[in-house]
Formats: sequence, structure tokens, C-alpha cells
Amino acid sequence: MDEEGSPTRQVGELAERLRAARVTATSPRNVARAICDGTGNVLSLQLRPGAKRQQTPEAVAEMITAALQAADRAVDALRQHAYDDVRVAGDTVGNWRRHPDDPSSAVGAAFGGERS
Repeated sequence: MDEEGSPTRQVGELAERLRAARVTATSPRNVARAICDGTGNVLSLQLRPGAKRQQTPEAVAEMITAALQAADRAVDALRQHAYDDVRVAGDTVGNWRRHPDDPSSAVGAAFGGERS
């Protein structure tokens, strides 16, 4: 059984919160809207009413792509922020991803090795 505050428990709770989170992003001019969960799964993709009549198929495709890319960036930012508080072997996971001073020792410590 995991101890309260253990890395395994923290990661499990974080995964649960990310699955429950919702991120909404739109394309330029709000033609397309994508809704994703915090893990990046697309839950909904919507077009503004009349968009298919007012836009060429290529333009609609570009707007869908833009909305999905914006949602992907938002999910990445959400995950990065969420991992900032998770600690493994005394190192903050989010901070380590951005600033790995010595990746080999951090990884070794996380998996039971000694720090060099």
C-alpha cells in the first residue's frame, strides 16, 4: 500500500486530476473549438454554425487544425504546471523536466541508484 504523499500516490492522484480536467481552445475567428481532457484526449470538436457554408473545406480544415494545436499546447502547459509539485527522490518532476542539472543522477536516484 502506498504511503500518503509517496511519489506513486502523487502520480496516481495527478493522473486522476488530469483526466478530470477540461481544456478548451479555439481557432482564429472562433470557427472551430476543441475540448480536451488534461491527458490530451479530444472530447469534443465543434464548428461555429454555418462555418461549412461560409468557408472553403481547406479553410475549415485549417481552423480545425489550429484549434487542435492550441488545445495541445494548453494541455502541455497544464501538465507541466501539474507536475511542478510532484517530487521523486527529492527532485521536483516539473522543474527537473525544465532544468535537469544532472539528469543521470536524478534518474538514478528516482530508480534506487546512488547520486553521483
